[in-house]
Amino acid sequence: MRDLDDAGGRLHQLAQDTDGVVTRREAQRGGVTRRRIAQEVGRGRWEVKRRAVTIVGAPATREGRWRLALAGASPRAALDGATALQCAGMTGFEDDVHISVPKGDRVRREAGLRVHELRSWSENDVLDLPLRRVRPELAALRAARWAATERAAQTILAMTVQQGLTTPQRLISVLDRLPRSRRATLIEAAVVEIAGGSQALGELDLMQVCRSHGLPVPSRQHVLKRPSGTYYLDARFHQYSLTVEVDGLGHRDIPQARVDLRKQNELQIDGDVVLRVMSMDLRDDPTPFVQQLRRALVARGWSG
Repeated sequence: MRDLDDAGGRLHQLAQDTDGVVTRREAQRGGVTRRRIAQEVGRGRWEVKRRAVTIVGAPATREGRWRLALAGASPRAALDGATALQCAGMTGFEDDVHISVPKGDRVRREAGLRVHELRSWSENDVLDLPLRRVRPELAALRAARWAATERAAQTILAMTVQQGLTTPQRLISVLDRLPRSRRATLIEAAVVEIAGGSQALGELDLMQVCRSHGLPVPSRQHVLKRPSGTYYLDARFHQYSLTVEVDGLGHRDIPQARVDLRKQNELQIDGDVVLRVMSMDLRDDPTPFVQQLRRALVARGWSG
């Protein structure tokens, strides 16, 4: 009986380090045999799910769901797409669990799990961490390709760079790995825009609005160094001393609002005209802002 209690204790200790999900292989490496696992299941303390065991009644965690998804697939399976990005630290984007496997590998499918069988597979694309996941730059492109909408595709690409999970240059370096599809052109255009300096999706929208309405295209992410600090301008028309700041929801936070006010003051001291627009307005109804921007450009010398 003591051996059985020791086995249960080792399983619980393993579970604490593995989000409540222990694969049979991990259990055996920890000194818990298949027979002991069966005994713990028989006592009602654990239950078997795919190739793993979990504590009965334990709350399901996001990381636990990831482990279960991998446990039900071949050893080469890896978290991919938005799930790989979440595992790398991305916040603010929710989706089903995505895993990828080489074409032909077996995997148990279920609701909430999206399995992608890939014809081209390289272990160099996978980070073999505690949880196997695809490298962020490739995962981001695949997430954009698998996203439900074009808007979601653009969002996840911008967020991947904005949150520091990869760089625009790394995204570009794997663009040729993207299978040709109707969405490939949109993804390539978004990556090119991001590489040009636009990290926030609102800035991408501003570039598109300017082009579609025949307005000059501003430079992006210009650095402004002043005695009060270093600031990053969303978009600036240098020739016309005109700056546009695209405000998302985060700009309503007091710390960010304080920085925005200081930045605007510095620009106005230098003689710039500063226009501000909500990112949602650029997306949903850009016409009022376009009219203001056109008037401001004309007033500063643009001939149209």
